Amino acid sequence: MRDPMGKESSNRPTEEPRLLVLGYRGTLRSSRSENLPPAMETLLGPWLAKARHGLNQRVPQPHRTFQDEPVPLDSILPILKERLIGIFTQALGAIGIETGEPSATNIYREFPLLPSLIRGAISEWVAAIATFLQRLHRDEPWLAAGLQPSGLPPIQSISGTASDAHAGGHAVLRVCFQGGRCLYYKPRPLTG
Repeated sequence: MRDPMGKESSNRPTEEPRLLVLGYRGTLRSSRSENLPPAMETLLGPWLAKARHGLNQRVPQPHRTFQDEPVPLDSILPILKERLIGIFTQALGAIGIETGEPSATNIYREFPLLPSLIRGAISEWVAAIATFLQRLHRDEPWLAAGLQPSGLPPIQSISGTASDAHAGGHAVLRVCFQGGRCLYYKPRPLTG
């Protein structure tokens, strides 16, 4: 078994491993991303670093800028963080640890499929954000014509909304531009 950093763990479960979530579809979310216990931050850190790296690998350099300014990609990371908190919270609750200091080794030993589930959530998030950035650049002339006659300013922030993730981890995003104008990106047609 490997931990998030890819290290081999010699600890093997002594009993039958538990199934984390039966029928998990990726909509688990937590509203507790602020003031997390240090143990949860420790669990999330390596996974969020992998997500940043995956996004940098997947998104071409031209799509990481908008109107000659960097797209604030770190402002999108809380969407994934919420999803991972939901997954970890369920795992911790399933083994009866609510406020303790669980180690990653203990959690991954108890739920050997958890790293695979988390990698899947990260992969979906990276693909969804890459698709969003591609569509943003593709549709920029149309958006600029509809929102402002002088074109769109650089992006100030991108955040998630309270909507559930759609197929493949896509979610509605709120895109705010410098100067205060915002728009909502819906990852599927308005008619669907």
